[in-house]
Amino acid sequence: MDTTTKYACALIPGLPLQALRRVQPEVGDCPLAIVHGHGSKALIVNASRAALQAGIFLGMSPVQAKSIAPAVILRSVSERVIDSARQALIDVAFSFSPNVMPLGGDSVVLDMTGLFSMYPSPHSFAAAIEATITKAGLMARIGIANGPRLARVAAKAGLGVISGQEATAIANLPVSALEPSEKLLQTLISLGITSVGQLASLGSGIGDRLGLEAVNLQILARGKDVLVLDPIAPNKTFQEAVDLEWTIDRIEQLSFLMSASIERLVLRLDSHNLVPSILIVSLNLEPVGEHIVSAHPAAPTADIRSLSNLVRRAIEKDPPPAPVLGFSLQAEGAPAIPVQGDLFGVPMPNPRELGALLGRLGVLAGADSVGAPDDDGAIVPFAPRRLPQSRPSLGQRPMILAARRLAELPKVQVSLKQDGRPSYVYGGGLSGPINRAAGPWGVEKGWWTEQPVKGANWDVEVAQHGVYRLWHDFISDQWFIESVWD
Repeated sequence: MDTTTKYACALIPGLPLQALRRVQPEVGDCPLAIVHGHGSKALIVNASRAALQAGIFLGMSPVQAKSIAPAVILRSVSERVIDSARQALIDVAFSFSPNVMPLGGDSVVLDMTGLFSMYPSPHSFAAAIEATITKAGLMARIGIANGPRLARVAAKAGLGVISGQEATAIANLPVSALEPSEKLLQTLISLGITSVGQLASLGSGIGDRLGLEAVNLQILARGKDVLVLDPIAPNKTFQEAVDLEWTIDRIEQLSFLMSASIERLVLRLDSHNLVPSILIVSLNLEPVGEHIVSAHPAAPTADIRSLSNLVRRAIEKDPPPAPVLGFSLQAEGAPAIPVQGDLFGVPMPNPRELGALLGRLGVLAGADSVGAPDDDGAIVPFAPRRLPQSRPSLGQRPMILAARRLAELPKVQVSLKQDGRPSYVYGGGLSGPINRAAGPWGVEKGWWTEQPVKGANWDVEVAQHGVYRLWHDFISDQWFIESVWD
């Protein structure tokens, strides 16, 4: 049995291009090129397949691109939009493994220890994580190997699963696939070393001439990886950003874009088993400035419609003072309303459905107007007590007494202390001193009728008998046993 630790790498080719398509899916099939820089320093850094087929190549200027392919769409992508896509990739990785590390800026590596009990083979795992990344709005290449850097090489070259056959699988790749520094790459090419296999076959004295980087690169070329995974912590806040090529001054247009961003945020939070509890919208104004609006759902909810309406109402209540050029949407995650089911109790509501209901009520009535009724501290006999916030497990269940009300109330005699509290009871088959007494709980009803009721209840513990509820009728000044606590 192979006990070697395996690593999976998910790499997003053309990350800036995919980040733009993720927030502007309407440009998906168009010839699209990403521009980096301004003025005379602007260059094409990414291009779609349609743009490449039209004659666009990386490194050309926007002016050259438009002269060759007038139909090409030129866009610049801000770092915050790229970072949102990068964080979405990291969120997907955390939904599969707790040990995750970004590598190279456009990929993430995760430790696959313990995952093969859920996935029968590395290929099935690769298919599962690729499908989840696609659902998040990105297209990824997956590589699996016995080291983090080897997994990245496999992903970038499209080799897939090479675990256990790393040296053979990467031997025919160009030496640039190992991502050496530009200086070392040019030195290797000048020496005629153009493939990974050629680098692996060199003698061990390569370090004397080319330095430590060359030694580490040769180790990698031989199918060995010395990089140790340094896991990062999961996200606590989640952010989506959208930059626009035009200004928006109507709430309807902004709400449409906002709903798509909320949907992406909800999907990212779901990978951590969280739902949005607070939404903070930062609107970028023309020409400069920022307008911040916050929305607080009545309860954490994943209902996209409720969250969208809530954000829209928050913006309508505090509208931006100028047209909007873009926005960022930040969410804080919280667990869904915890509900512990009971094997012997009534079915419990679905936590997510309950959160969605509270969220919709919060939109309609306001977050401050949604909640559960609470008592005002008054003592009322037989009033149902408030349900606890958490339900204990079967082994931790507290003892709960039940009052068994008697059909015919036996009459008894009760002796009182100086302070009016019961001290002794006898009659009705019950006789003995009262160890403890709780009460009185006054009751007055039907005073407008011919048979009014006025009296008080006492809960008493009778020595060697148990706990009883006594009823003192003020009108007749008589005592009765009303119920027995079992």
